[in-house]
Amino acid sequence: MPTLGWILAFSLVGSVLSLAGGLLLVASATKAGAMAKRLTPFAAGVLLATAFLDLVPESSRELGVAATRWVLGGFLAFYLLERLFRSFHQHGQTRRDDHAPSSALVIV
Repeated sequence: MPTLGWILAFSLVGSVLSLAGGLLLVASATKAGAMAKRLTPFAAGVLLATAFLDLVPESSRELGVAATRWVLGGFLAFYLLERLFRSFHQHGQTRRDDHAPSSALVIV
């Protein structure tokens, strides 16, 4: 089979499986929520594994130690940003009058 045939065949298989998975999730909202809780961390792990097992070693060969420093610096920066902004994320822990404008800001 020529290369174009393989590309079209695997694209069709991927499309049909994606459609089936989408229909399964639309059919049941509770299943969709439960699957999202389990599959989102899995997808993040796959992306991290791809980066660390494939991309970082290759960039380390090209750039040397600088690539590893950039990767670790990026992780540290995103970790600190997440910790900073997570502290502002509160569900139902604020009082109703906390959102009321102060008298200094009210323009009559």
